[in-house]
Amino acid sequence: MANPHEAFFRDTVECPRCCAVNWSPADDGMTCGRCGFFAATKGRMISLLPDHLSANNAREADAYGTEAEPMDPELYEFLINKPYNYPKIAQDEYMAGAKLMRQMTADLGPSPSILFVFGGGGMEAHLAGLLGPNVVLADISLSLLELAEKRYEHYKVAQPGA
Repeated sequence: MANPHEAFFRDTVECPRCCAVNWSPADDGMTCGRCGFFAATKGRMISLLPDHLSANNAREADAYGTEAEPMDPELYEFLINKPYNYPKIAQDEYMAGAKLMRQMTADLGPSPSILFVFGGGGMEAHLAGLLGPNVVLADISLSLLELAEKRYEHYKVAQPGA
């Protein structure tokens, strides 16, 4: 079975180690043809973490985990329901921010290409209604990206492309 990310890698993604766009399919991912860097894939998720993280990224990786780990059911329930379980004033702020994001993309057409950096659990993309095949969520934490997938399944909204 062909890797679903092969065309995306081949045509778009630069290697985080050598900046080449020269990928070849490998088991569970893609390998850079120039330097041998391995990028793991899991469903729509792609890991492009470099060999050595900056001090800031290392702290974030320690806090959130770069690997998917089982989540406590109570924490999962709380995160899936964000921001609807927040106090009204905080909920209103999130909704206002989501409305602003949507307005900022209004001139980009019906299905714009959007990259959510620090996309985390996908709450902002969900609240803004900016989801679909041309949307990419990026985050250092695979567990938060998996939470985003579960969030979209829970609310029955479109999944991002990657």
